[in-house]
Amino acid sequence: MKYCAKHILKGSLEEVLEIVMDRSRDPRVYPNITSLEQTKHHETDKEIFCEFVVRGDGDIPKSLRLLATPKLLTWVETGHWDKKRNSYSYVLRPHHFANIVRAGGMMRFTQLDGDAVLREFEAEMCIDIPFLGVLAAKTIASYQLDNYRREEMMFERYIEECRDRRNSLCSV
Repeated sequence: MKYCAKHILKGSLEEVLEIVMDRSRDPRVYPNITSLEQTKHHETDKEIFCEFVVRGDGDIPKSLRLLATPKLLTWVETGHWDKKRNSYSYVLRPHHFANIVRAGGMMRFTQLDGDAVLREFEAEMCIDIPFLGVLAAKTIASYQLDNYRREEMMFERYIEECRDRRNSLCSV
C-alpha cells in the first residue's frame, strides 16, 4: 500500500530541518511512539546515515496489549539524509515478522516564499498476509499520517522554541 501527504511547516528551511532531525522529541510528539534510541550515526559534508530502534506501542487498546506486545511493535529504522536535496529516505525492519513486512519512505523539504517549508512525504507499507495485511497496513499508515498532521499543527510552537534557544545562546 502506497500513501503520501504534503504539509506546510512554519519556519525557515534551516529551522525546520533542525527540528525534524532532532528525533529525541519523537516520543513527546507522536502518541504511538513510546521510545526511540539512536544506534548509529555517521555524517559527512553531503549526507547523514542513521539508525534508530523505535517502539510504537503507545496507542494500543488495552484489550490488544496481550497480543501486541512492546517487542512485537518495535522496529529498526535505517535512514539517509541527503543534505543537498533536503530529503530523508528510510527503511523499517520490524523485530518480528521481518519476512512478511516491507516498509519505507521518503520526505523532501522545500523552502517556500515567506516563512514556510513544504514537506512532501511518500511511503509504502506491505504486509504479506491475505486480507489482514491490507487492514494492518492501512491502520499503520493512518497512524503515521495522523502523526504528521498533528506535527504540522504544532510546528509553529517548535519554531518559536528553536528561535528562543538560539536567542538565549546569542545573549550569553
